[in-house]
Amino acid sequence: MTTRAKNILTLVILLAAVAVTQREKLLPAIIAGPPTAEKLWMVAIDDFPTRTPAQTVLLSDMQYWNSLESRGHDYERYDVESDAAKSFKAFHKFPDEIFFLDADGGLVLGVEEIPPAPNREWADGLVKKYCSRPNGGAP
Repeated sequence: MTTRAKNILTLVILLAAVAVTQREKLLPAIIAGPPTAEKLWMVAIDDFPTRTPAQTVLLSDMQYWNSLESRGHDYERYDVESDAAKSFKAFHKFPDEIFFLDADGGLVLGVEEIPPAPNREWADGLVKKYCSRPNGGAP
């Protein structure tokens, strides 16, 4: 066995040992779920011409999105072909998606697919998932 191979094997064994001895510290972070933030910046990116009627209703429901803004969150929506949407290209996962970012730091917390028939309950569940405040910051 070459010296390089021995060094790589030693490193693998060392990393495995660290993983085993530190699992109690690592598991809570894994079990805790996705990263969260106190204030969210939600950015919906979809293909306007191919939206379903239900997607149009929710994504254009400014009364709903304004209610989230009153809790300290921000919301924007962009067509997939817009320059603004292209700035999220590195995180793109789905044809129609909504990004959840930390409104204060810009860190991408998660990307979720916008289903064909989204509703307020679906969106509220995602806000609760990514917001660190109880009930998504609801009063």
